[in-house]
Amino acid sequence: MITPSLPLIFSLLALVAAAVMALVGWWPGLILVPLALWLLWGHLRQGVVPQAFRAFKSGDLDSARALLVHVLWPGALTPQNRAYFHWLHGVLAVSDLRFEDARQHLLEAAAGAIQTENDRSLIQCLLAEVALNLGDPRAARDHLQLARELQHPAGVDRMIAQLERRLGSVRVVTGGAAGAADPDGANKAKLMVVGDREGKR
Repeated sequence: MITPSLPLIFSLLALVAAAVMALVGWWPGLILVPLALWLLWGHLRQGVVPQAFRAFKSGDLDSARALLVHVLWPGALTPQNRAYFHWLHGVLAVSDLRFEDARQHLLEAAAGAIQTENDRSLIQCLLAEVALNLGDPRAARDHLQLARELQHPAGVDRMIAQLERRLGSVRVVTGGAAGAADPDGANKAKLMVVGDREGKR
């Protein structure tokens, strides 16, 4: 696997080499400048999101977390990589039981350029999980409805069924705010993160 910082290092080395060559009067060395800028732009646009996503799919959240540190400017990522960047940060926030942060990242992901309907269905399941843990069963029900409507494999069906069982045990206050969250939600949240992952990129 390519070290996440290597493209950035190569681009900086190319710029330094071009500057040295210019100083000694060897102007053809300036051809390294567009190469360096191309490497730098590619690093900013792609980052390490695909590698982090593969780590997530294999259940290695620690590696995913470590890789995402190398994304210096999320706004420079391509729309697709930015959407998956937010999905991964949402997953990590759920794993850390930071549910409000998780909801913000997952909503960004759901509104972004997610590649497949299956991935979108998984994100809606995670949003339902987060809503339950925030004591918002109505939002959880809406997210589960969206998850059911999107194309997905059997593994996601099992996830939806599990969440629906939990949703059925949550008391909803009629006409007011959502009732109490599932008391077991915090314990189940981490299992949800590393459970069935049928997404493909």
